[in-house]
Amino acid sequence: MNENDFIESILQEKEGVQLSLFSHADIEIVGQSVCAFLNTNGGRIIVGVDHDKQVSPLNNLEEAYNALRYFIYNEITPQSLIGIRKEQYQNGTVILIEVIEGNKKPYSIKGRSYVRIGNETVTASDNDMSVLIRTNKIDDYTWEKTPDLEATIEDLNKEQIYNAIDLANKMGRVAKFSSNDPVEFLTRYQLFRNSKLTNAAIVLFAKDPTYFLPQCRVRIIDFGLGKTGNRYENIVLIEENLFKTYTEIQNYFRKNLPIISDFSEKDWKRNDDYKYPLEALDEAVINALMHRDYSDSTGEVLIGIYPDKIEIINSGKLLLSDKDLKKTHSSNPPNPVLTHIVFLCGIIEKVGRGTILINESFDKRNLESPTWVNKNGAVILTLHSTPKKIELNNRMEMYLDQVGDELFTREDYMNYFENPLSERTARLDIQKLQEIGLLQKIGDGSVTRYKRTSKELPDNAG
Repeated sequence: MNENDFIESILQEKEGVQLSLFSHADIEIVGQSVCAFLNTNGGRIIVGVDHDKQVSPLNNLEEAYNALRYFIYNEITPQSLIGIRKEQYQNGTVILIEVIEGNKKPYSIKGRSYVRIGNETVTASDNDMSVLIRTNKIDDYTWEKTPDLEATIEDLNKEQIYNAIDLANKMGRVAKFSSNDPVEFLTRYQLFRNSKLTNAAIVLFAKDPTYFLPQCRVRIIDFGLGKTGNRYENIVLIEENLFKTYTEIQNYFRKNLPIISDFSEKDWKRNDDYKYPLEALDEAVINALMHRDYSDSTGEVLIGIYPDKIEIINSGKLLLSDKDLKKTHSSNPPNPVLTHIVFLCGIIEKVGRGTILINESFDKRNLESPTWVNKNGAVILTLHSTPKKIELNNRMEMYLDQVGDELFTREDYMNYFENPLSERTARLDIQKLQEIGLLQKIGDGSVTRYKRTSKELPDNAG
């Protein structure tokens, strides 16, 4: 799914509680909608698209983008997890704002709070404020915010905290943190409350997290030629905080995964690459570390390496099906405090798109699609190394062979063949070619065109 497709998929939805469109960048009005999304169910805002879902070019795009970022990150309090970025759509650029429902309600701008009612942003009533405050009190009792009665500031790795402050300031996803005081930083992000460190602080920054929380462990098992009882070739146990664990797993994969060599007949070059796309492995690992159920004291993450797959297992439960995880969907992280810090430090780039990015990485390599399942209180992600079978009929292959770089319409495709195709057959063919990444859709409505992508057909197509 390219950027065009991602925006297109969002625009399939109706404007409502979780989607708002703005034809121009009215900073305060857009900011009020962001505030309302935080106080309601989260959602997405697209600036540069009108209510008829047509692109409305933004004047002074960079200036508008920077002004929005500054206003949202500095004027909305308390700070929360909000992604703001530019996206290409059709022949222009829009601003996409992704908002996860806040866990520190009520959120406000200059002392005034807002909520979403249908497709409108309205000032919160007295009754709305009462509900938001009650919701916040309930949220105070989550596992992440529970104090650890034994741990002290000295049990944390202060260098990592300083590094997190520096990264957060450099990424610019938050109002600049001027102090270099670890306690002030921890307090701002709900990691130090009532003079006690929280469980989330231990997970993120503890020198020895498993002393306090044994469930922070990660176990990597290489089963060699296959899973045969208790036989395995290698086992690695990691008992570090989230940041160090993530780095150690990255290093393990880069050191131990096999390199695959392909020879390209197109440019007569040998291409060497890892057996699995590393960007997908990184995303899968950080997802498991962020989203596992830390309240389960036996919930370590298990990574199993087999000849033809990698399994990443974490405690917890998926709220969406495997099919829905591969499409545009709202994000509802089970550990919002952890997710917020990881986002601020730039380890995750796009809010709510991790599963989509994993699937796309495997699709680009023509590998079998990853699968997510719930089983016995755990989430199992299976990453396959086997090429996927692409089913193309003869007419698809015939057309792709001759179309080159030319733009074409559905009618062009219908009429190319000696016996013209029906509208339905042409539509289904083109839809399938888009889904497997061989065609790109350009434009919308009556000006829709299609273009052959650079993706090559694998040897097992047919």
